[in-house]
Amino acid sequence: MANPNEHVAEQCPKASKVIIAVNTPHGIGYFVDSEGNKLFNKQFEWVCKFSEGLAPVEQNGKWGYINTKGEVIIPCIYDYAGYFRSGFSRVKQNGKWGYINTKGEVVIPCIYDKVECFSEGLLRVVQNDKKGYINTKGEVVIPCIYDWAENFSYGLARVRQGDMESGKWGFINTKGEVVAPCIYDDDEIFSEGFPRIYDWVYDFSDGLVCVKQNGKWGFISIKGEVVIPCIYDGAGNFHDGLAYVEQNKKCGYINTKGEEVIPCIYDDTWGFSEGFVRVEQNGKWGFINTKGEVVVPCIYDDAWCFSESLASVKQNDKWGFINTKGEMVIPCIYDDAHQFSEGLAPVKQKCKCDDKNFISKYFRKFFHFEEKEKWGYINTQGDVVIPCIYDEVRNFSEGLAPVEQNGKWGVINTKGEVVVPCIYRRVALIEGIIHVKEGRGEIGGCGCFNTKGEVLAPSIYDYPVYFSEGLAKVQYDYKCGVINTKGEEVIPIIYDVAEEFSEGLSKVRIGDEQTGKWSIINTQGKVIVAECEMRSDWSKVEME
Repeated sequence: MANPNEHVAEQCPKASKVIIAVNTPHGIGYFVDSEGNKLFNKQFEWVCKFSEGLAPVEQNGKWGYINTKGEVIIPCIYDYAGYFRSGFSRVKQNGKWGYINTKGEVVIPCIYDKVECFSEGLLRVVQNDKKGYINTKGEVVIPCIYDWAENFSYGLARVRQGDMESGKWGFINTKGEVVAPCIYDDDEIFSEGFPRIYDWVYDFSDGLVCVKQNGKWGFISIKGEVVIPCIYDGAGNFHDGLAYVEQNKKCGYINTKGEEVIPCIYDDTWGFSEGFVRVEQNGKWGFINTKGEVVVPCIYDDAWCFSESLASVKQNDKWGFINTKGEMVIPCIYDDAHQFSEGLAPVKQKCKCDDKNFISKYFRKFFHFEEKEKWGYINTQGDVVIPCIYDEVRNFSEGLAPVEQNGKWGVINTKGEVVVPCIYRRVALIEGIIHVKEGRGEIGGCGCFNTKGEVLAPSIYDYPVYFSEGLAKVQYDYKCGVINTKGEEVIPIIYDVAEEFSEGLSKVRIGDEQTGKWSIINTQGKVIVAECEMRSDWSKVEME
């Protein structure tokens, strides 16, 4: 008969708690919970945090593992024991390395001089000063015959036979088959997985990598097969199935088959945006689409990429905006213009000096003063939303934009309302927080606001203030503490070092590196562990 509680038990998630592995300066290791209560009624010579339900512990100079009940389930018989990852952990015994699983079963016997991390399902090992590869079952896939070997990337690994000075390099695949024999010098090898018969290699995009050979560019596959021969004077990575190429000082685009989609007839080109790329011909700029069709003829002196279906263009030394049909929707009347963002675009226009600006009407009779160029913002209909009163501006992001006035920076919203006044040396918008800095020194004067312009941290701290879960570590006059979003000190600024919070805990130190004392505190500033080694650590653990 089926157990009626079985289905309920399956659906109930296991309880989890934070367990701290505490190591003291006196050579004692033990475990406590997040309130500082001792667990398991056991102590060891050294302890490490839990990983996949098991924690390495040292007893009598040997290492083993305990579970979340404090039971030693893998005996302390190893010279070293690492953290479990994907069910496996490195261990060392009698000077040799191997791997065990979470049951303590030997998966890879301790017969290797060194074992390293897995890459693409294979583990690099060292035996008798030679390198090779084994799989997760411990089976030898590639014997230890190489003097040097690197991790696999894109199915290939770089290997060397011979010493560093005179040895030769080649490439093997994950089956151990030689893709490129060990005949190349080190400077003839490309580290991403190809013999340097190429002078330059980019990263992969759309399954192909751009390479240069004998001064010409082409494309090869992940296997190193030539897909598009090196016949171009210049080339770039593929994006959305097209790649920039240059031939005879003219630019165009090809597809992944090497077919010329946009012929090499342009003097310059600048990236696709919203399905269009700007191109230059005979000193004039226009736009073409991904089919190579001319959407906007090359009649403009300059142009920016499309953004929000509009592109700024320059004609007769003035800037305006066109739509994706090439129609002029905002006339060329501005001295400069940038791309649209959140429905607004920065534009620059010359403005007359206001009477309040440093010079009186009386002196203007005798001296000539040029009109100043100022920045403001227009909407997609060309209406001026924010007048041209700023010396410098940035695009809007999340409804805010940094602006400069009289050499100082502040922040405005899309209505032109001042959120943070222009009194700061620098401002930056990062993840919904407005960071500000006063003063000219690299240290000091840092603070931040929320998007309403409310002070989260006054501009008195040594370094930028970053909040996480409502708290931020701060440094003032070289001492560390923690504040909340009201700017209140949750943890007093008395520590010489304070690490970032993790699972509601932080390690702090009072004193210098040699004689200072480490402690563990929670987000309320309560001392959970009064004294510990710096290498004490913790993790959230599912309890059995």
